[in-house]
Amino acid sequence: MSADYNLSRAQRVLAGWFTEQHDRVSPGSGACRPTAFHGEGSYPGGRYFCFVDARAEPALTWTDARADVGAVADIYGQKGASGAASLLRQWRCCFR
Repeated sequence: MSADYNLSRAQRVLAGWFTEQHDRVSPGSGACRPTAFHGEGSYPGGRYFCFVDARAEPALTWTDARADVGAVADIYGQKGASGAASLLRQWRCCFR
């Protein structure tokens, strides 16, 4: 698994970063579940979206407005529902 964190200077910068990353998923669509890993949503601290990349590996992108941080996480070499479940297991803590 890898995760890249991006610290922004302001909320508008963070929102712009999220929008730039967001071209893979329609706002408010789908779900981030192991069996349906393509969607966007929000949680009390920010927004997130998930998708399966060109290598068929799951990826998760989110913002945390409390810390002005945006992040992208993925699981290298794990594909499909089992890869998505692994990724969600490691990050489910943060979307509450």
